[in-house]
Amino acid sequence: MMNFGTSTIYIGFVLTINLLLSILLIYPSRNKLKLSLFYLIISVSLWLIANDQVDLSDTQKNAIFWSRLVMVGPILIPFTVLNLTKTLIKAKGIFFSKRIYLIAPLILLAFVPTSLFVKTIEIKEWGVNFIYNGLYYFFGVYFAIYCVLAFVLLFSSYKKSVGLLKSQIRYVFLGLALGALLASVTNIFLPIFGIQQLYFLGTFSPLILLFFTFYAITKHKLMDIRIVILRTITYSLVVIFISAIVVGVGLFIPRQIQNTTAQTIIAVAVSILLVIVLDPLKKLIGKVTDQLFFKAKINYIAIQRDLAEVINREIDLNKLTGLTEDKLTIDLKISHASVYVSPSKKGDFFIRSDRRHQGTEIKRDNALIQYLIESRRIVILESLERKIEDTTEESVRIPLEASKHELDLLGASIAAPVFVEQNVNAVIVLGHKLSGDPYSDEDINLLELLGPQLASAVVKSQLYDEIKQFNVKLQKEIDIATHDLQSANVQLQERNRFLSAIQKMTTLMTRSLDLQRVTQDIVDSISKEMGFLGGILLFLGKDRHKIFPEAITKSPLTNRVFTILEKPLSAYWGQYDTDDTRSIRAIRSGNVEIGGTLADFVSPPVPKEAADEIQRMLKIKTIIAVPIYSEGEVVGAIDYVLDTDSGSLKETDLQMMRALANQTGIVYKNIELYSRVEDSNKELGVANEHLKELDQAKSEFVSIASHQLRTPMTGIMGYLSMLVGGDFGKIKKDQFEIMQKLLEESQRMIRLIRIFLDVSKIESGKLVLKKAPAGINDIIVKAVDVLKKSAGDKGLKLVYDKPKTDLPDLPMDQDKISDVVMNLIDNAIKYTDKGSITVSAKIEGDHLHVWVIDTGIGIEPHEAKNLFNKFVRGYGIAQINPDGSGLGLYVARRLTEAHGGKIWVESAGKGKGSRFQFTLPLNPPKESEEMSTEEKLKYVRENR
Repeated sequence: MMNFGTSTIYIGFVLTINLLLSILLIYPSRNKLKLSLFYLIISVSLWLIANDQVDLSDTQKNAIFWSRLVMVGPILIPFTVLNLTKTLIKAKGIFFSKRIYLIAPLILLAFVPTSLFVKTIEIKEWGVNFIYNGLYYFFGVYFAIYCVLAFVLLFSSYKKSVGLLKSQIRYVFLGLALGALLASVTNIFLPIFGIQQLYFLGTFSPLILLFFTFYAITKHKLMDIRIVILRTITYSLVVIFISAIVVGVGLFIPRQIQNTTAQTIIAVAVSILLVIVLDPLKKLIGKVTDQLFFKAKINYIAIQRDLAEVINREIDLNKLTGLTEDKLTIDLKISHASVYVSPSKKGDFFIRSDRRHQGTEIKRDNALIQYLIESRRIVILESLERKIEDTTEESVRIPLEASKHELDLLGASIAAPVFVEQNVNAVIVLGHKLSGDPYSDEDINLLELLGPQLASAVVKSQLYDEIKQFNVKLQKEIDIATHDLQSANVQLQERNRFLSAIQKMTTLMTRSLDLQRVTQDIVDSISKEMGFLGGILLFLGKDRHKIFPEAITKSPLTNRVFTILEKPLSAYWGQYDTDDTRSIRAIRSGNVEIGGTLADFVSPPVPKEAADEIQRMLKIKTIIAVPIYSEGEVVGAIDYVLDTDSGSLKETDLQMMRALANQTGIVYKNIELYSRVEDSNKELGVANEHLKELDQAKSEFVSIASHQLRTPMTGIMGYLSMLVGGDFGKIKKDQFEIMQKLLEESQRMIRLIRIFLDVSKIESGKLVLKKAPAGINDIIVKAVDVLKKSAGDKGLKLVYDKPKTDLPDLPMDQDKISDVVMNLIDNAIKYTDKGSITVSAKIEGDHLHVWVIDTGIGIEPHEAKNLFNKFVRGYGIAQINPDGSGLGLYVARRLTEAHGGKIWVESAGKGKGSRFQFTLPLNPPKESEEMSTEEKLKYVRENR
């Protein structure tokens, strides 16, 4: 409280500083730490304003009012200091999470307006003297407890922290200690003993605390306060030394030398001397102070020189990275240093030095690597943490938090990317400083200078490694090539023989689809193309119970030898289920069987004595049974017969045997499929002829039945019409209704018979159109009149939207087009429950266009294209109208197409109504009267 010598100018100056600090904290970004400091500034400002108002009060009443409000600031300051400490070190616990520490200041603030703090005041010569009451002493206890608690929290966190947080705690601790000491002595303890004359000194305590705290929080890269002190001492000594010389000369010259010219010369000489010695003097004093205060100061120039020497000298990548890591660890006095190197542009990063660290690999898709690539700058843990706190956008903060997590896993405080062009090929990772201090600008500058040098050195080392590995690999390949050159030539010749033989055999096998001819070509090629004695081709029967010899190599020698058999070889079939020859074993297991006795492969069914005689006559030494696969199933085997021992077999021989067996399986399947197709074609041909006969009989039956039914139905309908018309006298009302329904059903039956008759004529090609000029208006009006009652019975409105201009007559078969219109309207009535049916027509270009639009059940778009086919009805239609035949729309389509037109339907879907429509050409091409309906339809399809 600045009672004595209070200066409003001083208070205004301090408040202005507080305002500027507040603006700097709030803009451009805010976080919890800055807001905590902002609250402290507000508390200090309230205290200063109230103090100033006490001094400026012109009445006793105003002075007492402001003297009590003075307590608001001192009550809030310990709370805001503790809140700032809690936020800085991220303190946890119920006391902070539940905000219990708010209770004490709130209780004290409630009593500020009362006299429990300040009872009254006395005006003294030196200023205002406060008369305190009992609650003021409790305030002193509260102030002490909160300050001590803040000190304890800072001290305990300081011992565990490193880097920026440790420096921040150090500065806040120092500011809090100095500020609290000054404030408590001048504004609490001394006033308790009645000494209030030094109140004004307490106003400096918030400035001390704010200065240290603001500096610690807002600086991104803290300048070491020891350097500030050192430079202050250095320049102070230089100023003192120069001042002493100047003062000494100024005092000495006037007393000892009276001549003005001599005084001027001496002054100029001293000035020149000072200019000459100033810089060496400053360096000398700086060197002395460095030795006194900074014996452990890092010599960055020496580190850079030593690293450059290592980079230029070492070509081996392991040694290069290892020496670089050691140099950085020792000289920068840090916990560890690691250099991670990627072997390729898209590869992961590994430690190449012999020493092992935690986390010897970093994936390229790692969040930290991606952040380094995007930012292209050194990542500092403290700066990254501050950026995370300042970032509110979730999508931006998540990758930042992931990068920090990766730094924590590496135990790193700094990660510096090493770029080669646009690609990161190495990463320098540094742990925390052993002193606990943060990394300085000089450390960052060192890494920025080291990056390009290390990049070129890593590329050079990687090229050296590649050349070294290439030389080793090349030498091995030369040794192998030299050693195996002869063998390679032999293998090449064998390979050429193999490919040539397979090509010739494949050509033979694909010349025909005759099974007997193909199989004989296969076994003959064993002797001709492969150079063996020959072979036997065995196939399983269709029932898979027997095995048959399908073919055997033919040659003059084999023909003579096999005459010793009692019957042809094809007659010797074996029992697949019970026989145990090596040929059958190969088929069962799917593996190659090799032996030296022919009887083991063919007996039974061939007698053993005969097999032994054949082997002796042909001089057989080796028999090899190779299974034949067809679509993953074994269908037989090829027995290869050789006149050489099995030990002389080459790999290419076995490859040729397997290749021929595989090709045989493919040919076997193709021939089998071909045989099936031929059998199916024969069966289909017979079935097709039968279907034609049935179709013809059906058409004739439908035609005859339709003619026979139409004649009596016409008579019935005529008599019913006369009865309803009253030609036979008046009938009763209930009888009339029955007769009317019978007449309608008769008309429906006549239309159905007519449809069947039309279908019969269309399919038999006997439909003849009797064209003559006719108007569509008359056809539509007549159809609407006939069907209006049916529509009315369902409560539907049937209208013809007659065009305003007359429509021209068209060449058409009036009865057939009338059937088309009737079918479309009748169809609309059947499938519309409520609403209306509208018929319209107009000329569009060179066509007449007719619509029948209903509000009925609608049609799914995928059903519309098939709706005009024979016997096709929409999905679920049978439940709505079970009497439909599925032929009305089919007949309408065929009749429309016969006139050279087209018909279709459009609908938005179920429940959204339908739009049936057809078109007729105004000037159809002239055609012969004898042209059949099928010819007309063909003409329409070709010219549509």
